[in-house]
Amino acid sequence: MRKIIDFHQHLAEPSYILTNVMVRYGIERSIVMPYELGSSKANQLLHEEMLNKRKSLTYMNTILKRLGDINEDVHDIVDGDSRFVYASWISPHCKKNYVPSSVKIVKIIPVLDHVEWSYFHKLYDLLSNTPQPIVMIHTGWGAMLDTDQVSSLIMLLNHFKDKTFVLAHMKEDTDEYNMNRKRLLGKFENVYCETSYGAGPHRIKQYVDLGFGDRLLFGSDFRFRYHEPTLKWFIHMIELADISESEKDAIFHGNATRLLDMHDLNYPRLKSGDS
Repeated sequence: MRKIIDFHQHLAEPSYILTNVMVRYGIERSIVMPYELGSSKANQLLHEEMLNKRKSLTYMNTILKRLGDINEDVHDIVDGDSRFVYASWISPHCKKNYVPSSVKIVKIIPVLDHVEWSYFHKLYDLLSNTPQPIVMIHTGWGAMLDTDQVSSLIMLLNHFKDKTFVLAHMKEDTDEYNMNRKRLLGKFENVYCETSYGAGPHRIKQYVDLGFGDRLLFGSDFRFRYHEPTLKWFIHMIELADISESEKDAIFHGNATRLLDMHDLNYPRLKSGDS
């Protein structure tokens, strides 16, 4: 079984469900973050009707109000477990961003933030006061990769060349998204791309052929037990790509190992010879 570091998982159900899935697929470590409603403990603090209004303004505002508590709840569950590296969700619209000093990865969720003309100014202020060195940015589903938003994102990235940015997802809502993702990878050496929802093995090969193979990070976006078939497909997507075994190993764990080592996050380090 090939060794895997999953750079994008959510703790949305009891942690044993996630760890059992990790064992089944050889995932030795994961970058884990909350899901929108946090763990079951956080769910109890939300009204049941919110579940039926998932993308409504009311729902999003509720999540933003609870974001700090959701982060704290999930962080407490995984803290101290070497299988997990925690990533805190943050938002320029959240009054209580919870980012413990030990956490070195943060994730920005534009689909929760209602991106408007002033959003990138607010994001600049937030990142200026966020010392964490790795910033994941949700992309796709209408977020961050249309040409207007990418122009603003480029200006933002130019200000934070000391940080590492990870574009979450390889989803292609349009050809424009694929073009702009490659544009960002080509322009910034500190930009990586996580592979969940990629168009298929051919897209993985295309990115490797373009010289981006050392900045692709396997990710599954795993949340619930019924997503296991999707996780399995995302693994096959890399396995079926017409690239070398060493290039596959780099995507599955080598690139992530290097990135985690760079920021002293690979603790304890996976056994030598495995990375």
